[in-house]
Amino acid sequence: MADLHDIAAELHAVPRADFVAARNARVQELRAGGNRPLADAVKGLAKPTPVAWALNAAVRAEPEAARDLVELVGTSPAAHDER
Repeated sequence: MADLHDIAAELHAVPRADFVAARNARVQELRAGGNRPLADAVKGLAKPTPVAWALNAAVRAEPEAARDLVELVGTSPAAHDER
């Protein structure tokens, strides 16, 4: 059975324009299956901003490149100066 994390990951993989409809359909499925607490938690998931959606899509498409970028930024002296 999927948990909130799994469902959020699934929803963030759909086109941003379809997020609300997909979320609401999942809420209905969960309620019909008797899992009201999870349905309520899923209902609370906000539609991602365009930037967040694009970053999620990029990470899903190129996870290794995303890891490399995070590592690079984490070791950059400029990144440490701005903390």
